[in-house]
Amino acid sequence: MGVGEAKPAGMGWVNPYLPVRDVGAAMDFYARAFGLEPGQVYATPSGRVLYGEVRHETGAVLLGRPTGNPAAPGGQTAGGSTLYCYTRDLDTLTRRALAAGALQAFPAQDEAWGDRVAGFCDPEGHVWMWAERMAGGEGGA
Repeated sequence: MGVGEAKPAGMGWVNPYLPVRDVGAAMDFYARAFGLEPGQVYATPSGRVLYGEVRHETGAVLLGRPTGNPAAPGGQTAGGSTLYCYTRDLDTLTRRALAAGALQAFPAQDEAWGDRVAGFCDPEGHVWMWAERMAGGEGGA
């Protein structure tokens, strides 16, 4: 990032951040289940990944260890987040996610706003809602 730049290249102005217990394992699962590509990774000299990014199309999801949240039961922040993502082929993504061990939160269904959506739970307890735009879909999601 150069002087005067407000954000790193390739990052959005708003980026989801998921707290996960094992960043490396989460990155591996998201690659196998959803086809997400690895981005930046920061690890200790021993190789333990402390922070990582996974990328989809032009977006990034940031992954890091839970930092504690005094408002959450037990101060835990892992799990409980929901992401709404688009894919070009929901059926293929569904097969891939289930084969990788994702749990199906709900099967693909047509929604009034013009998306066909399926939901999956990852091993950390986050819900990934994957949508494919239907032909002639109206509105926005």
